[in-house]
Amino acid sequence: MIKKGFRQKVLTGIAAAALALSMVPVGMASAEPGSKYASDITLKNVDSGATVTAYQIVDAVVDSNNNLTYKYANGIDGNTYSALQSNSAEMKAAVGKIATDIAGGSVTPLDVKTVTAAGGAVTFSGLDDGEWLFVVTNADGSTKVYQNTVVNNTPKSSGLTYVANPQTVDIKAEDGPQPDKTVGESNAHETSEYQVGDLVPFTITAAVPNYPSNYTNPTFTFKDAPNDGLIDQTDTIEVKANGNPVAASEYTVAANGNGFTLSFKSDFIKTHLGQTITVAYKAKLTSAAFKTASDGTKNSLTLDYSNSPTTTHTSDPIKDKVNTYGFYFQKVDKDSHPLQGAEFTLYNEDGTEAIKDENGDVLKSTADANGYVWFEDLADGKTYTVKETKVPAGKQAVADFKVTIKAASATLDNPATTGIAEANYQKYTNDNTVVDPDQGVLPITGGAGTLALTVAGVVMIAGSAMIVASSRKKISK
Repeated sequence: MIKKGFRQKVLTGIAAAALALSMVPVGMASAEPGSKYASDITLKNVDSGATVTAYQIVDAVVDSNNNLTYKYANGIDGNTYSALQSNSAEMKAAVGKIATDIAGGSVTPLDVKTVTAAGGAVTFSGLDDGEWLFVVTNADGSTKVYQNTVVNNTPKSSGLTYVANPQTVDIKAEDGPQPDKTVGESNAHETSEYQVGDLVPFTITAAVPNYPSNYTNPTFTFKDAPNDGLIDQTDTIEVKANGNPVAASEYTVAANGNGFTLSFKSDFIKTHLGQTITVAYKAKLTSAAFKTASDGTKNSLTLDYSNSPTTTHTSDPIKDKVNTYGFYFQKVDKDSHPLQGAEFTLYNEDGTEAIKDENGDVLKSTADANGYVWFEDLADGKTYTVKETKVPAGKQAVADFKVTIKAASATLDNPATTGIAEANYQKYTNDNTVVDPDQGVLPITGGAGTLALTVAGVVMIAGSAMIVASSRKKISK
């Protein structure tokens, strides 16, 4: 009598990339020798170079009377396992536990086979009939997270006998998480809206992979690495999962140069599978910001995540860019000769507040030997007021003037910094000179003009006294 009670099934668990089950337990139980119902199992959707390991967890045994019975791997409760429904949550959990127990040695598979994938598929030839657990170890550089997959090749009935039951299955996999990071209020990958001393907002997003239960200690870690010109402010970090705030106790933050490393705890990862993680923070823009056309102030992000229970993969870096600009002019006298030593201070548009750098120091610039004055690390579209706050001897301060930064015009080199090709400066005006006029006679203290004025004043006073005296004499007569 032929029994048909064993269900045909392909069981797919939750994501399990690169299951590190390379250890084959010693004392492996033996499967049914020389089964005449052995068949091929082909797995598709497997990256070339990946190592696929097949673990036999159930052996289907057909005796001489055509009775079909089952033998389970040591450590698997056959009654519990056979009662599970295909593709149910309970079955997925059971498969994940079996994979974990094989790695830990508490389940001993009946047989183990290993094949390297080529051409996007892998074929196991002549596998003993029963059920096989397949796990995939990624090739180097692979980003996929593969699911645990159980394939049933138990012989199927054909009339009054059994026949082999070959299988072709697509292994389910998801691409590894693709992190993203944006900068500024517009959530773009580049901004020109900020100046030195500003706190620039950044936002990181990435989805937690759907790790199966045999990922007992998964990794999910953001590494933020700005270059010179930005300093991450770790006290501004805010984390959310699917829009809900995440307590700081669920992750750790460690400073790393100008950046930080944020690592989520494994229990949090396992309870937030598939959820989108958002990390918002601010970085201070410093005076070491964008200097050259080939450089730029960039903020690089990578994500380390588990692509097997024992290995991690690092994502390609995401780089945001903060552009800043400068302007320059030449300080000259009325004869167009450079004036060295004139000091200028930069203010906001209405001239009421001095612009300060990341350390709180006011932005000042003093004319060099060629009269050049310059300011840098400024924002596109902003208007600044320039005030002369130290005037060369014998000269008058120029009236306050305004400069509006325009990225389209800020493509010039700063002539005062030889050997550096900034390509992010603009001129103040077309002729780009600021003239300090000579002082007039009235403002000068101790000069010839002042002496002449004093003598004239004395003469006028003496003349007035004589007139008054003469008038009094006439009255007395």
